[in-house]
Amino acid sequence: MKTRMGFRLLAVLMMAAFEALFATLEVNGVEDLDVETLTAVLLSHVVEGNVVAADVSSGLTR
Repeated sequence: MKTRMGFRLLAVLMMAAFEALFATLEVNGVEDLDVETLTAVLLSHVVEGNVVAADVSSGLTR
């Protein structure tokens, strides 16, 4: 996604994800979230170490 179009697509996908989160949590935006909830949401999308695209698979793993 190094192209300008790729970055636009990523931005659109991120916006859609945040809109879905806000709807699920019944809030209007990030300002309505407490620090603990926001921290938990953001940290659930962080992985440890140096991960490249080739190392990432689709789907959930637990």
